[in-house]
Amino acid sequence: MKTIYNKLTAVICCLTASALLTACGAKNTTEPTAPSLLTPETHDTVSASSKAASSVSSAKQSDTDASSKKASDTDTASQKTSSISSSIFSLIEEPSTDIDEYLYDPDVLRQKAAKKPYKNLFPFFQITDSSAPAGLSEFSTQLFKECFDSVLSDNNGEPQNMVISPLSAYIVLSMTANGAVGDTKTEMTNALGADIEALNSDINAYVTKTQREESVLQTANSVFVIKDNVPTLVPSFEETARNTYFSEIFHESASEETVSKINSWVSDNTKGMIPGIVSIEDINDDTTLILLNTAAFDAKWQTEFDERTTTQKDFHNADGSVSTADFMGDIEYYIITDNKATGFLKPYKNEENEGNFCFGALLPDEGIAVTDYVSSLSCDHIIDMVKNTSYTEAVVMIPKFTFDGQYMLNTPLQSMGMISAFDPGRADLSELAVSDNNIYFSKVMQKTFIEVTENGTKAAAVTGAFTVQSSVCFESPNRILFDRPFVFFIYDIDSNIPVFIGTVCSL
Repeated sequence: MKTIYNKLTAVICCLTASALLTACGAKNTTEPTAPSLLTPETHDTVSASSKAASSVSSAKQSDTDASSKKASDTDTASQKTSSISSSIFSLIEEPSTDIDEYLYDPDVLRQKAAKKPYKNLFPFFQITDSSAPAGLSEFSTQLFKECFDSVLSDNNGEPQNMVISPLSAYIVLSMTANGAVGDTKTEMTNALGADIEALNSDINAYVTKTQREESVLQTANSVFVIKDNVPTLVPSFEETARNTYFSEIFHESASEETVSKINSWVSDNTKGMIPGIVSIEDINDDTTLILLNTAAFDAKWQTEFDERTTTQKDFHNADGSVSTADFMGDIEYYIITDNKATGFLKPYKNEENEGNFCFGALLPDEGIAVTDYVSSLSCDHIIDMVKNTSYTEAVVMIPKFTFDGQYMLNTPLQSMGMISAFDPGRADLSELAVSDNNIYFSKVMQKTFIEVTENGTKAAAVTGAFTVQSSVCFESPNRILFDRPFVFFIYDIDSNIPVFIGTVCSL
């Protein structure tokens, strides 16, 4: 903390001296630059700052000799650091070469200059893990865009905060596809981007990693059989569900007790982030099966945002209104860009067996609406941006946010070609369960939650497939300020897939 006080005091002196020189008509003949770190040479350009640094250095030595005074000085330094951090961030919207130099002071915005942990992450962007489900990347982007359009349609064309987990939907639909036959099976596998054998093999490999206790991404599967309506599962499907997808199998009656049991299972497997997914209205005389997947993500940043740099700023909502939000600030090193947006990647801690994940955010350029940007996204586009990440420095300010969501996936999935499974007259899911009547999807629904703070990210999803039986037939920027709608994602670096993806459109 003493070091922080020393350097921040020097910063104040530099700013004051520069203002005095300007007022007296003094001219600086040296071409100003924005160094990556605030160095002693930078301070030497203004004589007053040199004296300040020397004075603070002497004070530091005196404090070392007088231990009784150190505690008092530390408290004073903490108060001044907090005040100065707010002052520095308030200047981001008014670019100045001198200010740029101070924005890069490591003791103001970060305390990580000594170890630079990010470099250890960068090479992993070039690795593709063979355990990644083959069709998941394309499915993820397409489902996100379809869900985004569906939300737009439901809200009179006004974009909303949303987050989905394509991974969760992909797993539960792949498991269900093992009970599909004929056109229903063909449509499902085409939408999922792989045949049944490849789906089962790839997902088994991926889910195996998420079964580790130390993994920051945990997944779980279950099948609830409503025994009042169907006597049993087809043996081959039950074997696949248990052994390939590690599913728990429950045989329950249509009752309030079953509703409570299902919701408790969801809450337990999302670490309490999602309290449940069903109500008694979801379980009736026609309900046959409820197939579930949960995905729970809980990770700390590799380098946390310093809470002292969090400051309130305006966020320009999609509807044209302006709200005040808490913005986190830091220097980030992994900058991603295309010809329509600029953003960054921020890695999470990746100890052994925890997984290798990062958070990404993309801010559409001024004049480009988030709706237009989302429509331009593609699977290859996102992967290429990540693989071509630029290792450079940029001051990033992004708001803290937390929200949940509930999304009906029927229309998005049908738009992706999965049509027959929702049609009581055409669906053929006869390899799921033994039933006298035809089984089809009544709905596929997902509930989600996300929280992004200075310490890290928590996110969760539960996807339920409900079946019933038919009774009737660039150039690197200096700063990136996320003060308007943007796209974000949680990316599995090893497998090149976004496990969560969404938008922040209002705060």
